[in-house]
Amino acid sequence: MLSDTEILVAVRTHGAPVVTTGNDNTENRVLWALKNLGTPYTVLDGSIYEDVGLLKIIPTMTKPGVLVVRNFHLLDPATHDAFAQYMKCAADSRDPMEKVIAFGNQNTASILLGFASDLCLRLTVLKD
Repeated sequence: MLSDTEILVAVRTHGAPVVTTGNDNTENRVLWALKNLGTPYTVLDGSIYEDVGLLKIIPTMTKPGVLVVRNFHLLDPATHDAFAQYMKCAADSRDPMEKVIAFGNQNTASILLGFASDLCLRLTVLKD
């Protein structure tokens, strides 16, 4: 089981993307950590049609804030690719207003690394 410290460090590291499996306990703990840090965030879901349209344009936005994406694995390959490139830039900038926390299935990290293998040096994977 993940410790609160592991989650807190992953969440508070500016810009660095986080990927984790989508179980409810981990998601609740991540959201709790964001709230306790006073970090404003937006939650979008890859299984909700209205959210998918917004998720497709997020990687093109300037400083969209901290974004929590549920069901990341359900997004199409073009969106995965755009997010992988965006995550690299966000991690390098270390900007607190550019961070993605992606919840998905056990293959989510592999999906992202398939589009940007050098993301592995910038990505935090939380395994429960």
